[in-house]
Amino acid sequence: MNLKTGITVASVLGALVLIPVVVIVALGFYGESIGGGGSAGSRAELSVSPNRGVPDSHVRIEGRKWPPRVEVGVRLGRDGAASLERTTELPLASVLSSRNGTFTIELALPASFVSRNTKRLSIRAEAVGRDGRSLSSDPVGFTIEPYQNAVEVQIRDADTGALLEGANVRLRDSFGREVEVRSSDAFGMVQFAGIMPGDAVIEASKVDYRRARIDLSTPNSGTVETEVSLTADPGKRLLLPFSETVPDGRVRVAAIDRASGLRADRIFEEDLTTRRAFPSEISFFHLLPVADAGKTAPSGPPSVETMRDWGHRLAARLPAIVARARLLGMSANGDVVIVAEASGAGFGRGMARWFLLDSQTGRAKTRGELGEGRFVGGLSLDRNSIYVVDNIENRLEMVPVERGEAAASVDRIPARVLRISPDPASSAVYLLEAGTGRVFRADLDTSEISGPIVSVRGATWLSTDATGSRLYVVGSRSKTMTVVNDPGGSPWVATVPLPAPVGWIWVDREGPYTYAGARFGGEVLVLSSESLQIVERLQAPDLAAPGSGDS
Repeated sequence: MNLKTGITVASVLGALVLIPVVVIVALGFYGESIGGGGSAGSRAELSVSPNRGVPDSHVRIEGRKWPPRVEVGVRLGRDGAASLERTTELPLASVLSSRNGTFTIELALPASFVSRNTKRLSIRAEAVGRDGRSLSSDPVGFTIEPYQNAVEVQIRDADTGALLEGANVRLRDSFGREVEVRSSDAFGMVQFAGIMPGDAVIEASKVDYRRARIDLSTPNSGTVETEVSLTADPGKRLLLPFSETVPDGRVRVAAIDRASGLRADRIFEEDLTTRRAFPSEISFFHLLPVADAGKTAPSGPPSVETMRDWGHRLAARLPAIVARARLLGMSANGDVVIVAEASGAGFGRGMARWFLLDSQTGRAKTRGELGEGRFVGGLSLDRNSIYVVDNIENRLEMVPVERGEAAASVDRIPARVLRISPDPASSAVYLLEAGTGRVFRADLDTSEISGPIVSVRGATWLSTDATGSRLYVVGSRSKTMTVVNDPGGSPWVATVPLPAPVGWIWVDREGPYTYAGARFGGEVLVLSSESLQIVERLQAPDLAAPGSGDS
């Protein structure tokens, strides 16, 4: 072989060796582009246009440099504003990338995901490469801009046409969410701006007026003007339950207006630091007479201050370490029913006495003594009797307050009864067992016990509605209310979410609202008795729970 021939052969062999190397390298680059995955995650890109707009804006989402033929998930994020919300993400779309690693999505952002305080959304994408490794894009921001519309509401007195200042006006959007609450000005005016287009609801309320509601439709732009008339309904104030054991030694009593559901002015505030005061409780929603403008308050039951003083006087006579007076309410004849409880100083684990006091003089007309393991569960619905629970003998008694002797009883009730609630449609009483949260039904006419109807772990309170067709069960550590429908027949159970745990619940049997609150202080929820939707959330930091029963 000559030199020329050798060079030719060597060149051919070199090319044969080099060509596979080039092919392998090329395939390697191509393989990376089809999801080899080495560094695809760091180079995956996402863009959104436009990057600002109203909550339900149409946007175009584009991805580049993703592995081809893989499923890419696009997620929408909402950042909490001022620590009021948690950061939340919502699956927005799923798309298959193209052979060259791109994708395009066009959609409308879900307006229901955007809360009133949301100022910015974030959009990101994620996928899993063919090598099994996860990759994602950096989040892309979307700035929320308000709608260019407004609603103007004017509040008037339905009878006189006068403009009402200080009315509470609430706007709810088409999703039923509370958008904003404002107070009417001196001209009865309220304006809401930047509202989601579509159906909306205006709710207006003012102390001593019935709550009113109107439906309207909000446009994409422009201003809607509307008017709401409120009908006067004075004289329906409820005194919230309270306790004198407050940190700074002062008594504070607040009230809720039954007509509007709003918190009214405080009734009184008294300094207790200068004298010894036994803990006492208003354990019912006292109906406070309210005077019309320019007139004196109508005559009625003794004042709260008077009844509280009577309770102190009774508690002071008990030679006990701990004593308190619990005001159950007014009897059918207008007298005052008080329970004085004591423990220590020879009383063993505890004892109690109940009194029927003359509403004019405060003198005891009837009294009864309750031994260990017995307590007064509350007044009957007709306010002629009290319910006495005996957790030693496992007996429930109905005791007329005028006579002081048991008129009816049921034996073999469950052990450790914590709370009771009478059925307004029959002679039965519902019993809540401590610890287990089981609810039983005791019929005072037939002396029969049935149940358990339901078992609610951690339950601390129960109450029936005004008709007896519902039974409500709540617990001081649970953020739900258990509702037993048709508890006396074929019961079925539902749950209602609450914004916070509640330790007590009280049904206004003559009004439109149901009230629930924390065991001590905190927030009082005002719910519609019909729908159980929250219509008001009132701060009552110094209030304590009412006593047992539903008076």
